Amino acid sequence: MRKTSNVILAAGAPQFGSEHSSIEEVNIKYNVIQWALKILSKTSKPFIITGFDFKKINKLNLNAEIIYNDKWETSKNAHSLSLAPLFGKNKPDQLIVCYGDILFREDAYQKIINDSNDCVVAWDNNIENNSLLKKKIYPEKVLVEKNNLIRAGNLTNLIANGIFVGLVKFKGRALNILLEVLKSNTIKISDCSIVDVVEYVSLKGVDVKTLNLSNDWAEVGSNTDVAKFVLGTKAETLSRLRHLVTKSNIEDLMYF
Repeated sequence: MRKTSNVILAAGAPQFGSEHSSIEEVNIKYNVIQWALKILSKTSKPFIITGFDFKKINKLNLNAEIIYNDKWETSKNAHSLSLAPLFGKNKPDQLIVCYGDILFREDAYQKIINDSNDCVVAWDNNIENNSLLKKKIYPEKVLVEKNNLIRAGNLTNLIANGIFVGLVKFKGRALNILLEVLKSNTIKISDCSIVDVVEYVSLKGVDVKTLNLSNDWAEVGSNTDVAKFVLGTKAETLSRLRHLVTKSNIEDLMYF
């Protein structure tokens, strides 16, 4: 069986507000990081890289390996990724990296891990409707053409046509390039984000493919987006509940 490692990057201070983004409540059952673990734990025990307010994550007693980034205040998340045990005998067949402040569905995760390409990036083409993008100091954007990643990083609006979600797969040559960078360029990667590493992998000749989540994800900071993601439209909510209902029936929906 193919070995998959999952890493959640949750070391940075929140971009919006003062509470740790990863422990924001999604519903009465899950917070953000528990939502991610619910999905990722089905393939392997995830690693969580912490930093800011790490004690609050430790108190959750999560089914994950917690790794503390003591340089979280001065480094970006590529450095956090370098702390995960991914080298030598621990090298996985494929690696999934996700940000600790996002919500995504299991369907998106399954599509990414089952994709045969060496590097797959989740993105959203609804760049003009993203309320958080303008508020970020370092907005992460992408340029995608025919499902191929052309550019990634802090791009101008003239170039970018989408948002970098923060969910990426590396395997094969892409994984080899990533691990070499993390291992041999520790100083250089301290000021790099995962989106920068993705662009580096692309520049090295790897065909980076994409999966457009098209608004079917959420980032902590926008209460409206989180609520819409969890609840969906009334039709979407009914559709998701259909297989859970045992004492009544939810019939096919009619649109007119």
